[in-house]
Amino acid sequence: MVAGLVASMVVPKLMPGVSAIYAFPAILAASLAGCVGGTLATPPDDDEVLEQFYLKTRPWGFWGPVHERLARKHPGLEPNRGFGRDATNVVVGVVWQTALVASEILLVLQEYAAFAAAVATVLVTSAVLKVNWFDKLQDYPADLAAAPSGRRAEASPERPAAALDAPRPAPGRPAPAGAPSRA
Repeated sequence: MVAGLVASMVVPKLMPGVSAIYAFPAILAASLAGCVGGTLATPPDDDEVLEQFYLKTRPWGFWGPVHERLARKHPGLEPNRGFGRDATNVVVGVVWQTALVASEILLVLQEYAAFAAAVATVLVTSAVLKVNWFDKLQDYPADLAAAPSGRRAEASPERPAAALDAPRPAPGRPAPAGAPSRA
Protein backbone atom coordinates (compact mmCIF):
# COMPACT_ATOMS: atom_id res chain seq x y z
CA MET A 1 0.00 0.00 0.00
CA VAL A 2 2.85 2.35 0.83
CA ALA A 3 4.45 1.64 -2.56
CA GLY A 4 1.22 2.62 -4.32
CA LEU A 5 0.85 5.81 -2.29
CA VAL A 6 4.46 6.82 -2.91
CA ALA A 7 4.18 5.96 -6.61
CA SER A 8 1.00 8.04 -6.94
CA MET A 9 2.93 11.05 -5.65
CA VAL A 10 6.25 10.43 -7.43
CA VAL A 11 5.21 9.16 -10.88
CA PRO A 12 3.35 12.37 -11.91
CA LYS A 13 6.47 14.38 -11.00
CA LEU A 14 8.69 12.02 -13.05
CA MET A 15 6.29 12.21 -16.01
CA PRO A 16 5.06 15.84 -15.96
CA GLY A 17 3.77 15.98 -19.54
CA VAL A 18 1.84 12.70 -19.29
CA SER A 19 -1.83 12.57 -18.41
CA ALA A 20 -2.64 10.76 -15.16
CA ILE A 21 -4.61 8.10 -17.04
CA TYR A 22 -1.49 7.19 -19.04
CA ALA A 23 0.70 7.19 -15.91
CA PHE A 24 -1.64 4.76 -14.15
CA PRO A 25 0.11 1.58 -15.43
CA ALA A 26 3.39 2.75 -13.87
CA ILE A 27 1.63 3.41 -10.55
CA LEU A 28 -0.08 0.01 -10.75
CA ALA A 29 3.24 -1.72 -11.49
CA ALA A 30 4.88 -0.02 -8.49
CA SER A 31 1.95 -1.06 -6.28
CA LEU A 32 2.19 -4.66 -7.50
CA ALA A 33 5.96 -4.71 -6.89
CA GLY A 34 5.36 -3.37 -3.36
CA CYS A 35 2.71 -6.03 -2.65
CA VAL A 36 4.87 -8.90 -3.89
CA GLY A 37 7.95 -7.53 -2.14
CA GLY A 38 6.08 -7.05 1.14
CA THR A 39 4.66 -10.56 0.91
CA LEU A 40 8.08 -12.12 0.34
CA ALA A 41 9.77 -9.99 3.03
CA THR A 42 7.40 -10.95 5.85
CA PRO A 43 7.02 -14.32 7.56
CA PRO A 44 4.03 -16.49 6.63
CA ASP A 45 1.04 -16.75 8.94
CA ASP A 46 0.99 -19.59 11.46
CA ASP A 47 -0.57 -22.83 10.23
CA GLU A 48 -3.18 -22.60 13.00
CA VAL A 49 -4.34 -19.19 11.73
CA LEU A 50 -4.56 -20.49 8.15
CA GLU A 51 -6.47 -23.58 9.25
CA GLN A 52 -9.00 -21.61 11.30
CA PHE A 53 -9.52 -19.20 8.41
CA TYR A 54 -9.98 -22.06 5.95
CA LEU A 55 -12.45 -23.88 8.21
CA LYS A 56 -14.61 -20.80 8.63
CA THR A 57 -14.56 -19.35 5.12
CA ARG A 58 -13.65 -22.19 2.71
CA PRO A 59 -11.96 -19.85 0.22
CA TRP A 60 -11.30 -21.05 -3.30
CA GLY A 61 -7.89 -20.68 -4.81
CA PHE A 62 -4.52 -22.17 -3.95
CA TRP A 63 -5.46 -23.72 -0.57
CA GLY A 64 -4.64 -27.35 -1.45
CA PRO A 65 -1.96 -27.92 1.24
CA VAL A 66 -4.13 -26.39 3.99
CA HIS A 67 -7.15 -28.42 2.85
CA GLU A 68 -5.11 -31.64 2.83
CA ARG A 69 -3.84 -31.03 6.39
CA LEU A 70 -7.36 -30.31 7.62
CA ALA A 71 -8.85 -33.27 5.74
CA ARG A 72 -6.61 -35.55 7.82
CA LYS A 73 -8.01 -34.01 11.01
CA HIS A 74 -11.59 -33.73 9.73
CA PRO A 75 -12.51 -36.55 7.33
CA GLY A 76 -15.32 -35.47 5.06
CA LEU A 77 -14.12 -31.87 4.88
CA GLU A 78 -15.30 -30.47 1.55
CA PRO A 79 -13.55 -27.69 -0.41
CA ASN A 80 -15.53 -24.75 -1.76
CA ARG A 81 -16.73 -25.74 -5.21
CA GLY A 82 -18.67 -22.51 -5.80
CA PHE A 83 -16.05 -20.56 -7.75
CA GLY A 84 -18.37 -19.92 -10.71
CA ARG A 85 -21.18 -18.65 -8.49
CA ASP A 86 -18.79 -16.55 -6.41
CA ALA A 87 -17.13 -15.01 -9.49
CA THR A 88 -20.57 -14.20 -10.93
CA ASN A 89 -21.55 -12.57 -7.63
CA VAL A 90 -18.39 -10.41 -7.72
CA VAL A 91 -19.29 -9.13 -11.18
CA VAL A 92 -22.92 -8.51 -10.16
CA GLY A 93 -21.71 -6.84 -6.95
CA VAL A 94 -19.46 -4.45 -8.88
CA VAL A 95 -22.40 -3.46 -11.09
CA TRP A 96 -24.59 -3.07 -7.97
CA GLN A 97 -22.03 -0.86 -6.20
CA THR A 98 -21.43 1.27 -9.30
CA ALA A 99 -25.15 1.79 -9.88
CA LEU A 100 -25.68 2.60 -6.20
CA VAL A 101 -23.01 5.34 -6.26
CA ALA A 102 -24.12 6.61 -9.68
CA SER A 103 -27.76 6.87 -8.60
CA GLU A 104 -26.94 9.44 -5.92
CA ILE A 105 -24.80 11.49 -8.30
CA LEU A 106 -27.47 11.38 -10.99
CA LEU A 107 -30.12 12.51 -8.53
CA VAL A 108 -28.02 15.53 -7.53
CA LEU A 109 -27.40 16.32 -11.21
CA GLN A 110 -31.18 16.03 -11.81
CA GLU A 111 -30.68 13.44 -14.55
CA TYR A 112 -33.92 11.69 -13.70
CA ALA A 113 -34.02 9.21 -16.59
CA ALA A 114 -30.49 8.02 -15.85
CA PHE A 115 -31.30 8.03 -12.12
CA ALA A 116 -34.29 5.74 -12.77
CA ALA A 117 -32.09 3.40 -14.82
CA ALA A 118 -29.49 3.31 -12.03
CA VAL A 119 -32.16 2.58 -9.40
CA ALA A 120 -33.63 -0.16 -11.61
CA THR A 121 -30.13 -1.64 -11.96
CA VAL A 122 -29.69 -1.55 -8.16
CA LEU A 123 -33.04 -3.32 -7.68
CA VAL A 124 -32.33 -6.03 -10.26
CA THR A 125 -28.79 -6.69 -9.04
CA SER A 126 -30.02 -6.70 -5.42
CA ALA A 127 -32.51 -9.42 -6.32
CA VAL A 128 -29.81 -11.43 -8.10
CA LEU A 129 -27.46 -11.11 -5.11
CA LYS A 130 -30.25 -12.06 -2.70
CA VAL A 131 -30.95 -15.30 -4.57
CA ASN A 132 -27.44 -16.18 -5.74
CA TRP A 133 -25.41 -14.99 -2.72
CA PHE A 134 -27.33 -14.16 0.46
CA ASP A 135 -29.68 -17.18 0.34
CA LYS A 136 -26.65 -19.45 -0.08
CA LEU A 137 -24.59 -18.11 2.84
CA GLN A 138 -23.59 -20.70 5.41
CA ASP A 139 -22.58 -19.96 8.97
CA TYR A 140 -20.49 -23.12 9.11
CA PRO A 141 -20.42 -25.62 6.27
CA ALA A 142 -22.60 -28.67 6.84
CA ASP A 143 -19.66 -31.08 6.59
CA LEU A 144 -18.15 -29.80 9.84
CA ALA A 145 -20.16 -28.60 12.85
CA ALA A 146 -17.62 -26.19 14.30
CA ALA A 147 -17.83 -23.95 17.31
CA PRO A 148 -16.72 -20.31 16.87
CA SER A 149 -13.28 -21.28 18.17
CA GLY A 150 -12.96 -23.84 15.40
CA ARG A 151 -13.21 -26.77 17.82
CA ARG A 152 -16.24 -29.00 17.86
CA ALA A 153 -18.76 -27.79 20.40
CA GLU A 154 -19.62 -30.07 23.29
CA ALA A 155 -23.17 -31.15 24.01
CA SER A 156 -24.76 -29.86 27.22
CA PRO A 157 -28.26 -29.81 28.73
CA GLU A 158 -28.78 -26.41 27.10
CA ARG A 159 -27.35 -27.59 23.76
CA PRO A 160 -28.17 -31.23 23.02
CA ALA A 161 -26.03 -33.13 20.52
CA ALA A 162 -28.80 -32.97 17.88
CA ALA A 163 -28.59 -29.17 17.93
CA LEU A 164 -24.86 -29.31 17.29
CA ASP A 165 -25.19 -31.48 14.19
CA ALA A 166 -28.16 -29.66 12.61
CA PRO A 167 -27.30 -27.39 9.68
CA ARG A 168 -27.33 -23.71 10.59
CA PRO A 169 -29.41 -21.20 8.66
CA ALA A 170 -27.71 -18.32 6.91
CA PRO A 171 -27.15 -15.25 9.09
CA GLY A 172 -30.32 -13.18 9.43
CA ARG A 173 -32.54 -16.01 8.20
CA PRO A 174 -35.02 -17.79 10.45
CA ALA A 175 -34.41 -21.42 11.34
CA PRO A 176 -36.71 -23.92 9.63
CA ALA A 177 -39.78 -24.97 11.60
CA GLY A 178 -38.93 -27.72 14.05
CA ALA A 179 -35.19 -27.01 13.94
CA PRO A 180 -33.42 -27.15 17.30
CA SER A 181 -32.60 -23.80 18.89
CA ARG A 182 -29.00 -22.56 18.72
CA ALA A 183 -29.32 -20.06 21.59
